[in-house]
Amino acid sequence: MTSRPGTIAESPPRRRALRASSALAWRRPWLKGLGQLGPAVAAFLIVYVAALVVLLVSAFWRIDDFTSEIVRDWGFGNFSTLWHDPSYRTIALRTLGLASAVTVTCVVLAFPYALFLVRVATPRLRVILLVATVLPPRASANVLKILPSPITANVPAVTPRKSFGFHHTISG
Repeated sequence: MTSRPGTIAESPPRRRALRASSALAWRRPWLKGLGQLGPAVAAFLIVYVAALVVLLVSAFWRIDDFTSEIVRDWGFGNFSTLWHDPSYRTIALRTLGLASAVTVTCVVLAFPYALFLVRVATPRLRVILLVATVLPPRASANVLKILPSPITANVPAVTPRKSFGFHHTISG
């Protein structure tokens, strides 16, 4: 494919599309942010919010007393039980109280920490603090996968523990 002097050779369609989308993102920076955050927000909405909607819908169904199966008859029986039975009411109020306390604690601790990371910390300190924040929960999750437990004693998926010499389960 030769071109005459003074003319521009036609580029492949894929390269033209990439160049056009790059130019569009350059002219509209909010579009670039939307492209980066869009899939994460969509995944959040699909997984988390959809699960909450299913949970809310299933709250209007009832359980058969004899077979313990879900009966899809719409009603407010579960909410009546929650309101009138003191044990269910206590559990629900404790759950809401604990969820509220955790939310307030996270806001009180995480917001100043994030503000410090963004505004004050040097790039090197920022990386060190982020690794120190993310590594302990990840490491504890790995330890729980490796260490033996009565629940995972005969599960073939938990084989890494055998390579560390943990062949026996903890019996209580």
